[in-house]
Amino acid sequence: MCSPSDEGESPDGITAIDHVRRAEEILAASKQKKEAKLKAISKEYTHRVEKAQASFEKFLDAHKARVSEAQEAQMRRLNHALHKRQNLEIDIWKQLKALEKSRKALANLLIEVCNVRLETTAEISTTGRVPEKAPKLRRPEENLSTDIPHSMLLYKLCYSY
Repeated sequence: MCSPSDEGESPDGITAIDHVRRAEEILAASKQKKEAKLKAISKEYTHRVEKAQASFEKFLDAHKARVSEAQEAQMRRLNHALHKRQNLEIDIWKQLKALEKSRKALANLLIEVCNVRLETTAEISTTGRVPEKAPKLRRPEENLSTDIPHSMLLYKLCYSY
């Protein structure tokens, strides 16, 4: 006769095949459990990555909005400064034109005074006496005739006096 251990039976009446089947079931259950854990971990990881990505995109959009607002504000400030500078340049240009016009008027007046002086000097040297009536200065609308070059008088006006 065979002993129970020869046939693969254990003292409690379970055969070796039952032990193998039971071990396979336990192994399959632990594999399923591990796969379920891995799947849950993977799902949680994917969820966290998506959440972090959404949060980063939200932050990036807010940052872009802040940056674009700051850039727009800076552009407004620069544009305002540019317009202010252009207006100042226009004002300076107008003032320079007015100064040039005044300088030309003064130069013409100086030329006229010099001409009157020359006429007076010429009369004194020819007649030997001072004219009774002082020559009148011309009116601005009258044309001026002179023997003294304008450039010389302008030079004297600008640099001598």
